[in-house]
Amino acid sequence: EGEGEGEGHSEIATKGERKSKKKSAKAQRHERKVKWKQYLKKKKQIANQFSHLQTLNKQLDEDEKRSSVRVSDRNYRALLRTQRPRRFSKFNYKDMNEPLKLAHELTASLRECAPEGSLLVDRMHSFVKRNIIEYREKNNQKWKHKRTFYENRAHKNYSERLMDEQRREDEAEQRREEKRVRRQLREAEKKNTQTHTQTAKERINKQQNKNEEEEDNEVTEEEEEEEEIKEEEEQEEEQQEKVVMTRAQRRRSARK
Repeated sequence: EGEGEGEGHSEIATKGERKSKKKSAKAQRHERKVKWKQYLKKKKQIANQFSHLQTLNKQLDEDEKRSSVRVSDRNYRALLRTQRPRRFSKFNYKDMNEPLKLAHELTASLRECAPEGSLLVDRMHSFVKRNIIEYREKNNQKWKHKRTFYENRAHKNYSERLMDEQRREDEAEQRREEKRVRRQLREAEKKNTQTHTQTAKERINKQQNKNEEEEDNEVTEEEEEEEEIKEEEEQEEEQQEKVVMTRAQRRRSARK
């Protein structure tokens, strides 16, 4: 065996070649070794499983407890379902309040006591409890439908005439309002133009007055200049006359 282990498994017989005794013994030893290892592995696994038996037992006990609790709950719910009426409609069944007498309503004898409740309502609740009919409740929802208004033909024609008259009156009122606004605008424009014309006339008058004053001043200056020229001419004439007189006198004196 030691020699076989040292040589290894490199020697493989080719197909069609007959194994020798040595090789066949080696292969048998290898198979026995593999089987032995597998056996030891299984044995170890079994031993490990036996070591976890306590935890497995605990888990099984817990599972049994949970399953027993679920079964008991299921049975209890089934019992409750049998005791209360089944649900055939969208409403849940509500127990009817038992009609009882109050202390101040009691009388000395039972013959004088008036019966409470209704036999018909009692029978209906009994049918519901026995799953004969479905449980129902009063519908308190109020449906508000839209009202449809119908108008009489004569009234319709009369209303149309009234609407036409009202529309004409509104249009006339609107035209009157437009005319009034246009009139106010024209009056405002006239006032503005009058004020402008007045201011323009005043300016023209002022300018004319200034021009007249300037012309008067110019006329007076020209007249003064003409008078001065005339005076100068008169002075020159007088001087010439004097000169002529002096010449004439000289001539006369010379003649004498």
